[in-house]
Amino acid sequence: MDKADIPPSPGILVGQERGVLWRQSTIIAPHEPGWHWSPGTANMYRRSHLQRARPMLDVVNASATDNYFMPFVHALGGSACIDIPLSAYRIHGKNRFGEIPSLSGLRTTGVAASKRSATHRRAMIKALAARARDFVATHPQSFWTLMDAPAACDGVSRQRYFTDPAIQEILADHYGELIAACGEAQTNSELRTRMGAKAFAAFLVYLRTHRQRALVETRPAAPSTR
Repeated sequence: MDKADIPPSPGILVGQERGVLWRQSTIIAPHEPGWHWSPGTANMYRRSHLQRARPMLDVVNASATDNYFMPFVHALGGSACIDIPLSAYRIHGKNRFGEIPSLSGLRTTGVAASKRSATHRRAMIKALAARARDFVATHPQSFWTLMDAPAACDGVSRQRYFTDPAIQEILADHYGELIAACGEAQTNSELRTRMGAKAFAAFLVYLRTHRQRALVETRPAAPSTR
């Protein structure tokens, strides 16, 4: 994201006000890892990115939608964090996030919230893998950086993330789409880089078994001889 990317907003911010806004804004590039947003902030999204980040799994509901959309939309276009009070946020007595400290490398939320985050990250990787050709068409040089985004926002190593059995199942389900988007050689090279040679070899064995099981499940049942 760059200042030139932001269209003028007549009647909202003009002249000196617009200059103040940019002096108080920090532009964070899409490839920058980490969680860059404060709990309870008034987050705004570019509609085109929001539509593209729609989840393939029914995981986004009335609770903590930013946990899914913020890292995904950030990976697509970056973030502008504004250090000016532009809204008021009332923290009610049952708010679970407003007082949670942000400690790098440590989980400060409860088990339930951690599981919900893991579900959101799986939904991100599934959306990317299932629509790989669509994302490669607009992000040809950074598609695999998008694939890293679910791990990057939580500070998890790529190897740990891509060797997670749940993630490998998603990759196996959509391996054909990844090949259609990137080619077999590049897909295998990128996955090997992320998993490590030994884990990638094991993934290829799992992939063959996964395909065979899928063929059996889709094969028509033999007619009864009775």
